[in-house]
Amino acid sequence: MTATTLTILFLVFLLASVRIWLATRQISHIKTHRDQVPEAFAKKIGLQSHQRAADSTVQRTRLRQLLPA
Repeated sequence: MTATTLTILFLVFLLASVRIWLATRQISHIKTHRDQVPEAFAKKIGLQSHQRAADSTVQRTRLRQLLPA
């Protein structure tokens, strides 16, 4: 393998790793705050709607991890 090929493979691996790490952080944050509606939205949406949106976002994020960019 040439140096260019190794560099490209390294960058692809690095990019994939960062995407997985960011998605994992996002999912963790959403799950942590799922049970409380942010104050800015508390008067506009209920807890059930907030939880449904959180669950949907987690599922969409997981699906994006499986699909190629």
